[in-house]
Amino acid sequence: MLVIISGPEPQRTVFEKMIVQQVSELPQRTLVVLGKPENTAKTERVVNAEIISHLNAEQLFNAISASKLVLTRPGYSTIMDLAVMKKKAVFVPTPGQTEQEYLGNLYHQKKLHLCVKQNELDVAKAIEQVSAFKGFSEFSEVELLTENVANFLKKC
Repeated sequence: MLVIISGPEPQRTVFEKMIVQQVSELPQRTLVVLGKPENTAKTERVVNAEIISHLNAEQLFNAISASKLVLTRPGYSTIMDLAVMKKKAVFVPTPGQTEQEYLGNLYHQKKLHLCVKQNELDVAKAIEQVSAFKGFSEFSEVELLTENVANFLKKC
């Protein structure tokens, strides 16, 4: 599993602390990317988790490619990357980021990806629940882009 930590402070740090504590209790190998480019040298191990401060674009692409599951924020560019790579995800919107909440819920309702509120996140439980979701494997990125634009325009 790959976990990508991002978002504005203070929620980025709240999310990081929650993730590090929970993944340390998981049996499967997990890579946690903290999204801190200023600390590129920091790498830490916690049980089966490797925690790294930052990956460049190529390294992140390789990490996503190698992952069976990605736990991340449902930002638009992240969603498009996951769609192109046909990955399954658990989305955890940044509290107060309405576009992330909208996109996460949209894909959850379509049974594509599990979406969990940050304050309700239980990573072990999410891993169990995600098998009920299809992921992006059935959709092309053009279909997703067209659908997202159409849905957005309906709301305007």
